[in-house]
This record gives sequence, C-alpha cells and structure tokens, in this order.
Amino acid sequence: MKNKIIETILHSYGIKNTPKKGLVLSILKNISKPINANELHKICLDKLFVDIATIYRTLSQFKEKGIVKEFLDNKGVINYEYIEGKAQHPHFECKECQKVYCLGELSFEDGLYFSNMVKNHTIKDINITFSGLCQTCQ
Repeated sequence: MKNKIIETILHSYGIKNTPKKGLVLSILKNISKPINANELHKICLDKLFVDIATIYRTLSQFKEKGIVKEFLDNKGVINYEYIEGKAQHPHFECKECQKVYCLGELSFEDGLYFSNMVKNHTIKDINITFSGLCQTCQ
C-alpha cells in the first residue's frame, strides 16, 4: 500500500513498510471503532490477500511498538484500536448489538483518581469498558 503517511508512521517505529502491514495500519488508522482480528482480516481480503496469521503477527508487532492497543470485549474477544497520538479513553459496549464505542478521553483528574486507588502498584495500562444498551437498542 503506497501511502506516505502510513509509510512515515511505520518508518518512525522501525517497521518495514510492506503492502500487508501498510494495509493493516491504514484500516486501523481510518476505522472509527475498535476492531477484532477476524473483522480486520475480512476487510483486508477485500483489497489484498492476507492470511490470518499475518494479521495476528502484524497486530502483535504494532502492539509491541505502541501503535495499537488491545482490550477484551464482553465476550472475551481481543479488539484493537490505533492509538498513536490519542489519550487513554474508556469504551462502551452494547450488550444487544455488540457495537463498541470510544468515549471521551480521560482527564488528568481521572488519572489521579485511578492512581490513588492503586498506590502501591505500577500502572502500565488502563482498560475501562462500560456495558449496557446503546441509544439505538434501548
């Protein structure tokens, strides 16, 4: 995938820009919600043949480099989202339609609140997912 922005992002993380990695990053960067590996694989197949193992290896590499974040949905499925330049934020998952929504960023005060709850621990990541019924399913 020839896209200068994608190529620059991959290069800045020391990742070789292959067509498959470029495609995966482009999809993650441009999609407006978290996505699981199988959904990502289906979207990729519309544009380029990518086997599922390549999807998982690429996501693992992107996670290790800090390009994507993963979190479990209510069914225990790992979802991924592009996080470069984005602040931590919670999610909302609808129990009816299974859609996952990104909520607003956590404020500095929110961070202080959480850090006070775990004073004797080191926070590496925050994953907050609210669940219920979205406006459409109510």
